[in-house]
Amino acid sequence: NAMNMNDGNTHGVGTATADRVMAKKRHIERYYLSLFGPILGRCCEKILVLALLHAQTLLRDGRRKNNPARVAGPGGGSTWKAAWDSSVHEFVSAMVPALEHTQITTKGISCVLLDSDDDAKTKISSSINHVNGHDGKEFGRRIARALKEEMKELTSKCGLPFL
Repeated sequence: NAMNMNDGNTHGVGTATADRVMAKKRHIERYYLSLFGPILGRCCEKILVLALLHAQTLLRDGRRKNNPARVAGPGGGSTWKAAWDSSVHEFVSAMVPALEHTQITTKGISCVLLDSDDDAKTKISSSINHVNGHDGKEFGRRIARALKEEMKELTSKCGLPFL
């Protein structure tokens, strides 16, 4: 039986059949990626913008509260400072690995498919990279870089090393 021969395919399926199955899987993946990719790209943009706003709020609070004239009561400043440092550390330690893992500061928001030379990739990348009337890839890259700079400033203000 040709199906039972050891042709390198451990699943017992002929090479032609395995190729057809992989092609069908790629087609399904591309189809769903074309549907959900732009949605996920917009979600990623919103998360980046919210993270940047949070970093800016932490910085603003740090500047406001570090003013000795605004600290009331004994130990009020040191207690607040410890809580603020903790918040900064928690935020930065969550965001830095995410930015590094996704490489969003250099690659922006985009989508990489299995094959790099087909029309489907071009169509999907175009729909993901041009969302909300702007270049999503460049927008994501700029927001991620701004977020990284804000986090560097935050960590320097509370004496933490930038992860």
